[in-house]
Amino acid sequence: MPKEDARLGSPERLARIYRAVRHSLVAVASHRAAPYRGDATLIRQLGEAEIFPGMHHDMGAYWQRVCTGRLRLVDVPGDHFTCVRPPHAASVAALLTDEYRGVRG
Repeated sequence: MPKEDARLGSPERLARIYRAVRHSLVAVASHRAAPYRGDATLIRQLGEAEIFPGMHHDMGAYWQRVCTGRLRLVDVPGDHFTCVRPPHAASVAALLTDEYRGVRG
């Protein structure tokens, strides 16, 4: 294993990652969203990230409950992490550009 790769699994790095993930999950679990009174577009990943099973469907249902306006669900290729990396990032960028142009008219 190359020396650089060995550092990726160092106890210090793993401890930092664990603390960050734990903090994020606690924050998400304790958050209570107020209703959003407007139209929205949810960009939702098609793939499943191994650490977030079922997230694809859960997020759609969650935002359906939060948004009181029209909610448009748009699926993009990739999982939670890869949907914003090549080659999938181009799909997300095009969608965001179209949404921005639609809002700005």
